[in-house]
Amino acid sequence: MDGSIKFSQTQQDFIIYIAATGLGAGDSGWGATQYDPNSIFRGFVSFWLPPIPDGFEIESCTLRLYQYSSYGENGLEDFPVWDNVPGGDTLFCIMDHIDYGFTLDETDWNKGDPGNYGTLDSNIGIISDNGNEEYKYLDVTEQVTNDYYSNRPYSQYRIRFQIDTDWDYQFDLVDFLQSTNIPSDDPLLVINFEQISNLTSDILLNHHVCYSYPNPFNPSTNIHYEYSFDYTSAMITIYDVKGSLIKSYICNSTGSGNLIWDGSDYRGKSVSSGIYMYNFIVDNYVILSKKMLLLK
Repeated sequence: MDGSIKFSQTQQDFIIYIAATGLGAGDSGWGATQYDPNSIFRGFVSFWLPPIPDGFEIESCTLRLYQYSSYGENGLEDFPVWDNVPGGDTLFCIMDHIDYGFTLDETDWNKGDPGNYGTLDSNIGIISDNGNEEYKYLDVTEQVTNDYYSNRPYSQYRIRFQIDTDWDYQFDLVDFLQSTNIPSDDPLLVINFEQISNLTSDILLNHHVCYSYPNPFNPSTNIHYEYSFDYTSAMITIYDVKGSLIKSYICNSTGSGNLIWDGSDYRGKSVSSGIYMYNFIVDNYVILSKKMLLLK
C-alpha cells in the first residue's frame, strides 16, 4: 500500500505510482513527466500493526524511512529549494497521520489536509531537513497509540512539503525506499512495548474483572469491576483515543462495584461520539484496559 501520487499541473490529472523503487515528495518529473517539472508528488506509507503482547502496553513508536535521493534546482542543490517562498526557503519535508485504507487512489491526495475526512493529524513533524542518504526518524507514539485504540490494522502517513510547487520549472524532490528495498532487515516502524506492571505474579494471577455494559451505549454505560487481592488504591480512568483523560473514579474497598459513566468529562461537559478507553488501575498499574463505544 506504499506509493506516490503525482498531480500534473499541465494535464490537471493524477497518476498513482506503486513501485518497489520508492516514493517521493516535492515538485519534479519522472519519465514522460519530465516535460512537466511543476508536477507535485506526495508519498504515502502504510505499516501493519502487530498485536500488543499480553501483559504489555506501548512505550514508544518510531517511524523510520530510508532517504536514498534528494536534490533541488535540477540537481544543483542536495535538498529541495523553494524559490519565491515568503520569508525565505524554510520549508522541510513533513508528514501527516492519515487513514487511506487498503488501496491508494486519487481521492487520497487531500488526506492529511485539515478538515479532510481521512486526516487524523495534520503535520505531525519533520521527516527530513537535509539531503543526506540515511535513515530518517520521527516519533509517532501518539499516532500509533491512536491507531491501536481505534482498532485500525495499520498506521498510515502522507509525506509532503508545505508548498506544492514554486513555479520555477526546477526539479526539487526527496525519495525514500519502500520496505522491500531498504538496505537492511530492520523494520520501518519500531514499536517498543513495556510490561504493564511489575506486580508480583500472585497478584497478577488473582481474580480481577472489569467490563462495561451496554457497549456500544447512549447516553450512559455501567462499568463493573471485581478484584480479590490486597491493594492500597484502585481506580477506573477513562481516556479518549488521543490519550486525553476524560474522567476518573475511585473504586470502593468492598472488592467489587459498579459505576455509571454518563458520557461527560470531568467538567460535566458531554463528550462527542467515538471510542473511549477505560483502564482498571491498581497501585498505579494498569491491570485491564478495554474499549467502549459512545454512539449519539
